[in-house]
Amino acid sequence: MTAPRPSRPRRPRPIAAAASLLVALLLTLLAPSVLRAEAVNQSCAGTPSPWPDTRFKETLSVYLDNYCGYCHSFSVAQSRGLFGPQHDSAAEAAARYLQDPGYSGETSTALAYLTESIARPTIYFTPGYAATTHQMPAYEGLLTDAQIRDLAEFLLTYGDCSAQP
Repeated sequence: MTAPRPSRPRRPRPIAAAASLLVALLLTLLAPSVLRAEAVNQSCAGTPSPWPDTRFKETLSVYLDNYCGYCHSFSVAQSRGLFGPQHDSAAEAAARYLQDPGYSGETSTALAYLTESIARPTIYFTPGYAATTHQMPAYEGLLTDAQIRDLAEFLLTYGDCSAQP
């Protein structure tokens, strides 16, 4: 009869551990953004639901799919862009820019200003961003007029949102 061999401690498998960590990290990063977006839509702008969830998700998707968040920070989209003006106070900023003597556009409302800025951003360079090497592209012709208007309305509706669920 042979004596049982002493058990050896199992060596950790670094590849399996790294893969598990990567999967956990991806789930942590991706899943909450969808849930958080729905929560923001339900609690923002002082109403139970300022936009239907479908419209909110579609417009947020247009914002993210067109890389707006790479340049602009916007809490609702969880973006932390560095190259362009932040979108968290879009309505107030639009009103201020419309009063700027250097503004050469043809609009007079915050919605029209933001629509114009998305479609043809070179009409007016936001103070402090005219000399940047990361100029905003013109989305006129790249997005539909309805998508551009929805983005502008999205910035107005959620740009001054302080809800952080």
